Amino acid sequence: MALPNYKFELQDPHTDKTSIVFIFYIQGQKFKYGTSQIIYPELWDRERQRPTKKKTLLQEWSKQVPDIKTALENIANTLDKIRTKTTEYFSLTARAVAQLNHEGL
Repeated sequence: MALPNYKFELQDPHTDKTSIVFIFYIQGQKFKYGTSQIIYPELWDRERQRPTKKKTLLQEWSKQVPDIKTALENIANTLDKIRTKTTEYFSLTARAVAQLNHEGL
């Protein structure tokens, strides 16, 4: 079993705030799950698939939302945990299947 390809996307980048969804593909199937994380689309870096790290943008937002840097760091950490746990799960599953196949021979 191959490890999944994954990405994080905004559910609706045209709203004021939006959810971040976790999408992964494995064995040709697409799976889409909510992460329970919400972000302002302007603060999302589409290339990195994580909250922005642009200092000028963060300074501007900090004037209205003082704890924005901490909130974005928490979101990034949560997304990293989701990716890590998913990769671990599929890696362990692949090993277990390989072990079962090997023992069955």
